[in-house]
Amino acid sequence: MFHYRKHLFYPIHVERQDPVFAKLLLEHYAGRNSEMSSSIQYLNQRSNMTNRYVRDLLGLIAAEELGHMELIAVAIIKLGGPPLNC
Repeated sequence: MFHYRKHLFYPIHVERQDPVFAKLLLEHYAGRNSEMSSSIQYLNQRSNMTNRYVRDLLGLIAAEELGHMELIAVAIIKLGGPPLNC
């Protein structure tokens, strides 16, 4: 009934593997000031909101940050970085 295609909205093209740059991107993926920490902050703030519109807006922003995480994860894998088992 449903068909899921795993295509990125913005495809990631890599000419050659670069594990050093992949390791640098790993910091942006799950480091101290990363996409993961910002999405968790938005989700946490969303849970404490009483205003429905602001709560929905924070949920949309968190979903956008999770989309950024997906793009960074694909770039890390294509650059030959460590596998992401989160």
